[in-house]
Amino acid sequence: MIRLLPKTIFVLFILLSGVSFGQKPTKTLVYVMDPVCVWCYGNIKTINQIQKKVEGKIPMVAYCGGMWLDDEVPNGGVEFYKLLKKHNPGVVIKTKERFSPEYYRSLMDSTYRFSSYEPSKALWIIKNIHPNKFWDFKENVQRGIFEKAMRTDSFDGYLQIIDEMGLDHNAFSEMWNSKDVDAQVRSEFKISASYSSSYPTLILVEGDKREIIGKGYFYADKVLEKLGL
Repeated sequence: MIRLLPKTIFVLFILLSGVSFGQKPTKTLVYVMDPVCVWCYGNIKTINQIQKKVEGKIPMVAYCGGMWLDDEVPNGGVEFYKLLKKHNPGVVIKTKERFSPEYYRSLMDSTYRFSSYEPSKALWIIKNIHPNKFWDFKENVQRGIFEKAMRTDSFDGYLQIIDEMGLDHNAFSEMWNSKDVDAQVRSEFKISASYSSSYPTLILVEGDKREIIGKGYFYADKVLEKLGL
């Protein structure tokens, strides 16, 4: 019987597990965004291009920031309409995305609470039950809000997208009513804030190092160049 010294066992474990000394930390792309942020909506095509290019090369994860929550959620009305009607043309010029007439009419609805919580919750659920469909679902939610005037504070809009995409209707509904999910969504807001309080922001994380490689509106080719892709 051969007895292995503790040091020998450790070295064998390292070799068998595929871990090597001096191995570089894993890179991850962290996208900090908010579903009701107009600049995040404007960044849809850019993020899609980046996500498709890095797929299988660099893991990419999105965290929702919770821009408008609880008592800070604005209601629709004349002042809210005027504010966004003045601000949004800059987004259109820069990003070429459009805001529909229906969306602008929805801004006048005083019963509409433009909450970040519900769309962030919908995204969290899909990230956990259909992670491979997350980016498509995110885009559908954002386009639903800004192009189809889907109310962010209504469950029905998210369920319609779920059904149109052929995703798990029952699992989504069950998780939507879970208090545990509510707590997890709130936790994600804290995680997001630990990276950035500005939306949208794209961060390259490598070990303990964090590098902002995109903030506000950014261009896919410049980001991919920084990533060496």
